[in-house]
Amino acid sequence: MKFSSLIVAVAGFATSLLAQTPPGYTYAQSNTTLFLKYPGFPVFKGGAVLPYAEPTYQPFLYSPLPLNGTYLVFFVDADANKSAAVPAKLLWLVTGVTFSNHTSYDLGALDEPLYVATSGNSSRIPYLTPTIPGHTYIALIYQSPANFTFPSNFPYTNTFRDGFNVTRIGVDFKTPLLEANYFTLRSNATTTGTASASGYGAKPTGGSGQFGAYLRRW
Repeated sequence: MKFSSLIVAVAGFATSLLAQTPPGYTYAQSNTTLFLKYPGFPVFKGGAVLPYAEPTYQPFLYSPLPLNGTYLVFFVDADANKSAAVPAKLLWLVTGVTFSNHTSYDLGALDEPLYVATSGNSSRIPYLTPTIPGHTYIALIYQSPANFTFPSNFPYTNTFRDGFNVTRIGVDFKTPLLEANYFTLRSNATTTGTASASGYGAKPTGGSGQFGAYLRRW
């Protein structure tokens, strides 16, 4: 299945930027930029404020670095439930992401050669549109370990996304965070009320048995 493109900052440009995960965010940290390209708004560095409807569809992603393996992409709402022990909601998870072996200049304003993410095996968790102004939305990319498979008790699905523990990615999958980026949304008076009632704040339950045990870890 065709996968939207990805953008990671050029070596010189990317390494000159400050943290590309939110200040004080301890679940994952990276100083290297994963550029996100929405139709009318490229996200060049962490902390951008996007027009409310801009991230309706999954972003294009690119990289300035030659990424020759396969990769995992996670996209989370870091503020889905701040009162919970694990506050994040998983909005998108793509496996088997690969990049082109040549560069392009798709981000004209950046004027740097970027490697484009050209495909992914599947959206294991389909893209869910960010809808809540003021929340922090974080994109993260990790190298896919050799012969990688998800644990049989990995609980997250299209219908269950709450209580996602970003910390567990590196620990359980044994892979480092390579690049990241984050943004917030501008308010939209005509739709904010509906968005707030969309279920983002639902507190995950631990359940019982293997499923519950895995949730407590994640």
